[in-house]
Amino acid sequence: MQALIPPHLAAERLGVSRNTILNMARDGRLTPVAKVEGRLGAYLFDEEQIDRLAAERAAEVAR
Repeated sequence: MQALIPPHLAAERLGVSRNTILNMARDGRLTPVAKVEGRLGAYLFDEEQIDRLAAERAAEVAR
């Protein structure tokens, strides 16, 4: 089963702000898997996708 995480946890794992996560979703750099119902419902992200992206970012910094 796919684990889903909200934007604030995705931001924490990537070392960016919540607004950066939302901007990344808007411009296609991140793909939300679901959206909580309601007008202000949060996007939910695939935990594995976020962890892969965090590992890629860490590898780039290490170079």
